[in-house]
Amino acid sequence: MGERSTEQQARVSVTFVNAPSSWKKAQAKLRKASSHLGLILLLMVYTAGGAKVFQDIELPRERADVEEVYGRVMDSRRQLVGTIVNSSDVARISANVSSLLEKYEAVLLEAVRSGVDLTPGQTSYKYKWNYIHSLFFTSTVLTTIGYGNMAPRTVAGRLFCMLFAMIGIPLTVTVIADLGALFATSVSRLYERLKQRWCSGDGGASSQRQMSERQERALTVLVSVAFLVLYIAIGGGVFLLWEEWTFLESFYFCFITMTTIGFGDFVPANAEYMLVCTVYILVGLALTTTIIEIVRRQYAQSWQQMKMLTARLQSLSGPLTEHLKKLGEHGHGVTMDVDLLREIKELRKTMANAKMKNGFAWDDAELDALAPQPPVLQIVIYESNV
Repeated sequence: MGERSTEQQARVSVTFVNAPSSWKKAQAKLRKASSHLGLILLLMVYTAGGAKVFQDIELPRERADVEEVYGRVMDSRRQLVGTIVNSSDVARISANVSSLLEKYEAVLLEAVRSGVDLTPGQTSYKYKWNYIHSLFFTSTVLTTIGYGNMAPRTVAGRLFCMLFAMIGIPLTVTVIADLGALFATSVSRLYERLKQRWCSGDGGASSQRQMSERQERALTVLVSVAFLVLYIAIGGGVFLLWEEWTFLESFYFCFITMTTIGFGDFVPANAEYMLVCTVYILVGLALTTTIIEIVRRQYAQSWQQMKMLTARLQSLSGPLTEHLKKLGEHGHGVTMDVDLLREIKELRKTMANAKMKNGFAWDDAELDALAPQPPVLQIVIYESNV
């Protein structure tokens, strides 16, 4: 009984000691998750509030412009039709109709430039500045895509747009960077797990499966670019179902959007899918930013190593050229400098390490040619004197 009670007390004490640490870990994870969700929710509230403000400012102006342009188009049309039907002056009917037709064409061109839709048989006009389109506009402003199909026309709208972008763009960049860090951490953990599983096994097989640093960089770049292309292709397939586009046009739209180029030649028209499109763009920008940064780092590492090796070769080219020149001019009495021999040894070691780590295709004969061989040089000089 005494031993059992002692064992139970030990278990309780262990549980009591471990409970606070696990609770602290759970609190830390919850705090970290809440910070990520808080940033996303803050961006969502900011975007939704900005869309409402833009709608309240721009929609009345759009309605007034549509009514004015539509009235002028109808007046010009009635004058043209009335002149053709009721004109009794046959001699001047051609000149009158031509003049009124030019006026009608000018009014139509103004309506098209203003974005007024004059489709025949249209029962209700579809205004641009409804709430869904305003929400999509604010998302393009905050992500700096800027398609150009919508823009504020009032002074108040333009002033608010500048203030809204000045505050919202840093917030959006912060959210995208936060999402990108989450994606990068997840990808790195997945890569480490796959690498451990791939390299697990006996020692011989594991050593054969090890990849060089250069091969790992190449594989990382290849997988990252392939994942980005896959994400864009998925978006292209989705927009192919929603819009009257071909797959190439949908893929082109997604690529131009993910790279924040935003030409505006292709813009989603279905308001029902604007919210999904906004989420797709936000997640895609985070992925694109992360993948571009990964590729940039891989290229930067390769370029840095090439610069170091080039600088090393340049530092040796001067002394080596000078000694070879003296050797060719005098033919005897020239000995290899001790410092130069040491530099050549270090160069050989550097090139050998580059071959092992980065997979450079240095030939063993070239490495042997760089090795200092003073005795051979002495023999050659001796025979030349004879």
